[in-house]
Order: sequence, then structure tokens, then C-alpha cells
Amino acid sequence: MKIGTIKIFILILIFIGCKNKTTESEQLNSSELEKEIGSETKTQVDSTEMNSESTKKMFDFLSAKYSKVYEYKGMDSRQLIGITFISKDSIDYYLSSETMPCDTEYYGKAFNKNYGTDSEIDVDDDGYGYDTDEYSNDQKEYVIYIRVALDSTKVKIKYIDNSTGGTDCAPITDVIMKKIK
Repeated sequence: MKIGTIKIFILILIFIGCKNKTTESEQLNSSELEKEIGSETKTQVDSTEMNSESTKKMFDFLSAKYSKVYEYKGMDSRQLIGITFISKDSIDYYLSSETMPCDTEYYGKAFNKNYGTDSEIDVDDDGYGYDTDEYSNDQKEYVIYIRVALDSTKVKIKYIDNSTGGTDCAPITDVIMKKIK
């Protein structure tokens, strides 16, 4: 029984020794982590500024290339779309979304399949209806609907993911994007 007690005592000492070593290395890692957190915090502040800079660059790009630019700003998301009317039933567009977990861009031509018929009606944030024309870009992986108010003051985006897996990287939908250019 003495040998069993001695073995248990030795195992306890080894366990305590390992625990202390782990704690010491964790303390070392904690101080290194504090240094990294300080620099990461700075980087995050810089990256927020970069996002503002990136949004400014995107706005400049869209303003130069498209006749109308619309924007939506949320708590942790931004979306810009540039639109140029090609003809009465088609538009050229570039949609840029900055959301968590990723940023996405969609661009191309969208067509009003209901051109010549009555316009559709959307509802604004105050509950008032307004007439819209809906343009769609049908792709294999997705369909984007761009609903432009007839007076061109606002836009709404609809998005359908055709892939079976779905994605978290979709544009912001069902919010009113206001004209900024």
C-alpha cells in the first residue's frame, strides 16, 4: 500500500508541476497577447478608417462610371449601387456590399421583363407606397432584383440564392437605398 500511495503522491506532484508550467506559459502568452491586442485594436481602428476610405474610393468609382449612385448605411454594414439606364428596359449596375462576414460585389446588366406594363409598388420607411420598376439579372448561382423608384430617388435590392448550399455573403436586401448622386 505504501508503494501505491507513493505513486499517487508522485502523480499529484507531476500534475501540479505541469499545471504550474501551463500557468506560466499561459502568463507568458497573456503578456504577448496583450501586446498583440494593443496592435490589433490599432489595426481595427485603421481598418475601420480603411473601410471609410474604401467606401470613398468605391463612391468615386461609381460616380465616375454610373449616372446614379445609391447608398444604404447600417450599424455594421454599407451598400452602394451605381446605375446607368441603357434603355427603357435595361440598366447597367455595380452593387458593392460591406457586411459581416464578407464583402461582395455584383455587376452586369439587368432587364425589366415587365416593361410596358404597370409599375410595381414598394413601401418606404414611413409606410407610403411608391411606384417602382424592377430589373433582374438572372445568373446560374443567383438572381438579383433591382427595384428602382420611378422618380429615381431610391432603390431596393432583392436577392435569391440558387445554389443549394446558400451563402452568408449576400447583398443587403429589403432596405431602402437613398440616392446620393
